[in-house]
Amino acid sequence: SNRWGDPRARLLQGADWQANRIKVYRSLGHPTDPQEAIKSLGHQLDSRYRQVAARLGENEAVELDVSGPKPRLTISPLASLDEPDSLKRLSKMISDLLPPVDLT
Repeated sequence: SNRWGDPRARLLQGADWQANRIKVYRSLGHPTDPQEAIKSLGHQLDSRYRQVAARLGENEAVELDVSGPKPRLTISPLASLDEPDSLKRLSKMISDLLPPVDLT
């Protein structure tokens, strides 16, 4: 089954992989050299970390406490949004379509 089976079983293996790997790399936009790919991903990760660190002080919902033996990050929960009327109507329509189920 495609849904419940092991996805690795459908991957190219052995000679099939070797014959097609360059085409696969290029179609995905990845470099063919793994070291180059890792280096690029490392630069992207470093850049994102620096962007997050630069904005931490501006974000009132995020608090970084370094007073203890380990730094502690606290993120305030988001305020809930009101459900739009269209969602309420859709929810009722779906509920009306479902048969009642007695669980007792």
